Amino acid sequence: MDWIAPLHNGFWASLYASALALAFTAPVRALPVVLIAGFAGRFSRDVMTQLDISLPLATVLAASAATFLAMKAARDPASVPVAAITAVLPLGPTPIIFAAIRAAFDVFAKDPTVAAAAGSAFITHSVKAAIVIAAMGIGTSLPLLVSRDRY
Repeated sequence: MDWIAPLHNGFWASLYASALALAFTAPVRALPVVLIAGFAGRFSRDVMTQLDISLPLATVLAASAATFLAMKAARDPASVPVAAITAVLPLGPTPIIFAAIRAAFDVFAKDPTVAAAAGSAFITHSVKAAIVIAAMGIGTSLPLLVSRDRY
């Protein structure tokens, strides 16, 4: 198993999550929590996908882990939602969405076979992206629902 790629992706995901937290006006005291939770979420999803766990299931588990970690590590209950949400955003299906948009451009090709293949690819990638986004929502909501009395 390759450990370098998940570590690399986790590092960049933690920086991305922190930048999003700043953009969404998270308190500065929540940034270390976002860094750690963003890293943990992306690292764990990449490791699980390398272990042949499906992307939606790995995303649910990674989002749950990142949200749970953000909930436990945040000192201020008011910063938990922004810390949890921004820590989960790097799990988004960006490459899948890019492939769907690229296929959408090819739908208007003059060759009917290229257009038909592009239409099929567009639908496939769009459905995959929707499933991963739903998995992110489920993985984020489960820990928050379990501890709803606390926050």
